[in-house]
Amino acid sequence: MTENQKYLCPSCNGLVDYGTKFCPHCGNALNFSVTATKNEQNSVSSNLVTEAEFQFSKLRLMHMLLSTVSFKGTKVEVRQKNKWLPFVKTDAGFAQFDIMDIESAYLKKSYNTKMCILLAICLFALVTSGEFVVLLLTIFIAFSLRETALIIKYKGGYLKLFSDKSYGNDEKQDDPQLLLEYIKQYNPDCVHVLMD
Repeated sequence: MTENQKYLCPSCNGLVDYGTKFCPHCGNALNFSVTATKNEQNSVSSNLVTEAEFQFSKLRLMHMLLSTVSFKGTKVEVRQKNKWLPFVKTDAGFAQFDIMDIESAYLKKSYNTKMCILLAICLFALVTSGEFVVLLLTIFIAFSLRETALIIKYKGGYLKLFSDKSYGNDEKQDDPQLLLEYIKQYNPDCVHVLMD
């Protein structure tokens, strides 16, 4: 058995390096025989997805932000592009890190910053004009602007990925839950439940 092989902790089912005395996830004392470890390693390696790619897109006021998250084992690569016109794309960002560097990954309702700024201006104008019925309608619309975002916090960075389901958006998009499932198989402690 080589040093980079892993097996499952019987207490929390987290992946543990071969030769580790205590589980880094739950602190359970480990004492496996070589045969048991080989059997568990075979079952773990046959169930792990080793490569995947997920695509997300965020519609903004004048353009679309396209995000591609690629996994090769535990290596994560995130590329983002701005699509201004049908044939013009510019680089928006790039990140590279290890899946074990992820501190937390979860889905959360979030607000679009630009829309919030526009709403604040509208609310100010309505308050000063005294149109209280329109003000109440605007506040109601403001609460409906929340969108589900996939938040990934890792050592040295932070990602917020949206997957807009707009009729005018023909880009390929994936379910954020699929990305969380991939992360969970390697780093189960960082994935949290849906937060509202």
